[in-house]
Amino acid sequence: MMDNVLLFETVDPRGYRVVLSAERYYGHIISSDGGHNPHPEFSPDEIKSTIQKPIAIWEGREPDSEVYFAKTSSQYPTLFMKVAVSTYDDCGDVTSAFLSKEMKGGIKEGGLKYVNYSNGLR
Repeated sequence: MMDNVLLFETVDPRGYRVVLSAERYYGHIISSDGGHNPHPEFSPDEIKSTIQKPIAIWEGREPDSEVYFAKTSSQYPTLFMKVAVSTYDDCGDVTSAFLSKEMKGGIKEGGLKYVNYSNGLR
């Protein structure tokens, strides 16, 4: 049973703890059966790296959600990895991950929560 198995637990640059469960990764993110848009082209490590070293974190359009962006895909280095996280008081759960040409989609207008200026964004 994969319900409680974690593939990783990490901390974002703000000190916020984020986890990815095996059930979510295998049953939704990369599954051709469970996910609407399966993405087997990236690993849990690439998702983890997006959480640890994002270019930006936006407030998600859904209540209690955030969206992390980084260029961490080894297969598609020019695309942004976009990781959606459900947020709670002291922890977040990865809910989905996608590749995107731009830092947009699923974010709340004006809801920028974090920018890593060392990545050249101003």
